[in-house]
Amino acid sequence: MADICLLDTSILLNILDVPNRNQQRKPVLDDFEVYISTGCKFIIPLVVAVEVGNHISQNGDGTM
Repeated sequence: MADICLLDTSILLNILDVPNRNQQRKPVLDDFEVYISTGCKFIIPLVVAVEVGNHISQNGDGTM
């Protein structure tokens, strides 16, 4: 049975490379690749999806 990993807002912001919210992108992606290689299943809680959407929409210049 595969392990389950919950993705936090800060992790998802780094994975999506959201400007001004991606200071730890390289280490996050390195860890993410390790979890993928072990067959981990990922869950994004609804509140995390909403928070990430808010951060993207309030980015200021409208770009990703």
